[in-house]
Amino acid sequence: MVIGLEAVFLSGLRKGESVRLMTFPATIGRDPNSTLPLALQDQLASTRHAQILHEGGSYVLRDVGSSNGTYRNGQRVTEVRLQDADVIEFGVGGPKVRFNFILQPEAQPSPVDRFEAATLPPTPAMATGGSDVTLSRKSTVANDRPAPASAPSPSEVETVFGGSQPGGNQPALPPPPPSPPPVPAFESAATVAQAAQNRPLEAAPPPYSPPAGYVPPVGVDPSVVPSAPAEAGKKSNLILFIAIGGAVALLLLIGVAVLAYLFLFR
Repeated sequence: MVIGLEAVFLSGLRKGESVRLMTFPATIGRDPNSTLPLALQDQLASTRHAQILHEGGSYVLRDVGSSNGTYRNGQRVTEVRLQDADVIEFGVGGPKVRFNFILQPEAQPSPVDRFEAATLPPTPAMATGGSDVTLSRKSTVANDRPAPASAPSPSEVETVFGGSQPGGNQPALPPPPPSPPPVPAFESAATVAQAAQNRPLEAAPPPYSPPAGYVPPVGVDPSVVPSAPAEAGKKSNLILFIAIGGAVALLLLIGVAVLAYLFLFR
């Protein structure tokens, strides 16, 4: 928000000076009684040259019949709304003045307000219902020293669970955990032997019977089961016989081939 104007002299005998205009209407001219007086030696400016009015939140510069005219940013005007940093020349070659807007400083919060803004919001109280929770406060010892620990009395015990408990305000104790099952003792040797005797005997395997059509060799009991080593020996003999026969046949073929080569290519 603009609350006034600052007039800075850019040329003329008052160059470098600045005047704050806070009351309006403000008069400008060589008259010493003007709100913004110009130097008497500035003959290009009139005694009563212009005035500034505050209308509708803006500042209006109006020429009041000067001899050499009023110029804003190089253009002659008779009435104009001032903008921030407008340069007004009073007469051609006369003194130049720049009008700067004076803004109202923003309100700074007081130290108390800043402290209150920085504090944390209060913690909301926890809602409790009925007699569900009972809070107790113990008085502290002098000099803020903690009191020695002692067993709480029944009246100081806080009821945590809702409803009344049997036996006053003391909470009911949980039931003891079940005892583990007994570990079985090791059985003695006599007990194991007795159990083995009482156990029923397993049925014996049926006797071996030869397959149908089997003719046993001479002097061999057909009810006797043939042993595995005898059968393995027969199979190994058969394999050896086949290997020897194959080697002999291969040698014969090689011999026949050699003889045929000798007779045919002599």
